[in-house]
Amino acid sequence: MTALSEWLKANRLSLNREKTSCILFYAKPSFELFIESTKVKRVKSCKFLGVYLDKKMTRKTHIEQITSKILKKQLVAYNV
Repeated sequence: MTALSEWLKANRLSLNREKTSCILFYAKPSFELFIESTKVKRVKSCKFLGVYLDKKMTRKTHIEQITSKILKKQLVAYNV
């Protein structure tokens, strides 16, 4: 992470630490990730390029999110 921080600084880029999170796929280690002494939030699922990923690499989270969106649009369309 130190190398990443240095690269960002060298290229005059910044990282939004509030929006940054990490996900461990199929891993059970208990470690914490820091960027310049700021703890990176660990999540069980995230959205990446429009696809919802979860730590077990299943489609369950993606299907649940898409289903929820469809149901909300149907309720709006039918004024329920």
